[in-house]
Amino acid sequence: MDHKFEEWYLEYELCQNRPGILGDIASLMGMLQISIVTINGVDLQRRGMLLKAPAADHVHRLEHICANGSHRCHQAQASEAS
Repeated sequence: MDHKFEEWYLEYELCQNRPGILGDIASLMGMLQISIVTINGVDLQRRGMLLKAPAADHVHRLEHICANGSHRCHQAQASEAS
């Protein structure tokens, strides 16, 4: 069975940088069947990632979790990569 994956760009702001935060994010994405293609630092407190997911609802679930997980931080924003 051939699966078509959609690409997304996610950018998020770190409220508190700590050891292991990227691993926590990667584990959550793995549970949601989202793969990280590339990671880049936009600046000291912002990170960007190119992601692949089997469908848009996987990324929307991640956005929902991030939005509900921290009311003090800016919401993670994902947009479909063109």
